[in-house]
Amino acid sequence: MRKWLFGIAFFCIGCSVPSKIVLNGSGGRTAYNVAVQKTNSEEMLLNLVRLRYGESPSFLELSSITTQHSIKYIISAGISIPGFSKANPTNLRGETQFQSQPTLQYSPLQGKDFANQILRPIDIGIIQQIIYSGWEIDRVFLLAIENFQEFPNLHREGLAPEELKRHKKFHEIIDLMKKLQLKESLQIGIRQHANELKSLQFAFPIEDQYGKEIANMLKEEKSSDGKYIINIVQGFDE
Repeated sequence: MRKWLFGIAFFCIGCSVPSKIVLNGSGGRTAYNVAVQKTNSEEMLLNLVRLRYGESPSFLELSSITTQHSIKYIISAGISIPGFSKANPTNLRGETQFQSQPTLQYSPLQGKDFANQILRPIDIGIIQQIIYSGWEIDRVFLLAIENFQEFPNLHREGLAPEELKRHKKFHEIIDLMKKLQLKESLQIGIRQHANELKSLQFAFPIEDQYGKEIANMLKEEKSSDGKYIINIVQGFDE
């Protein structure tokens, strides 16, 4: 009996934390990812409420997450008194304990870093990836694109009639581009030469009616390979 118990104890001492528990358990990577996303959304909502009531927003940036995992196996044997039984004089108990001890490091986002992050133009490559991931192009453009040539993505009360007309043209253009996207007739790429600014490039067939309407509004010329091409430059009007 003693040899048997010693063998079990020796086996348990050599065990390590299973990778499945570390990655997918309650203290695993997925759980931390969900928690970070949830708290980011809550922080954003809190700051929107602050702005609504004229207060200054405040952000905390999660700079690192480190965690230690440990697993412990406990085996104990004993004799039940009273109630001693000759047929089964001892009882054997087992217990497994898993612990996850995370350490999170936050730093306030303020000053120059805050201004740069809020005011810096969105990278063209990020916009392309968002569209490729399945987002409808009109939704992305309403959030991330300032203007198409002279047509601004601008909406506020008291616009002059001419400004309002140009603003409506912006919506007409992105609505047509969405139709091209749904037809899978819209190609999107990144263009950058040696000393030029990076640009987001859209190409669509010249024979497509939606494409013709966009080209007429933007005064685009046909390219040599039979397509219309639109370039959007990061941070500057074109």
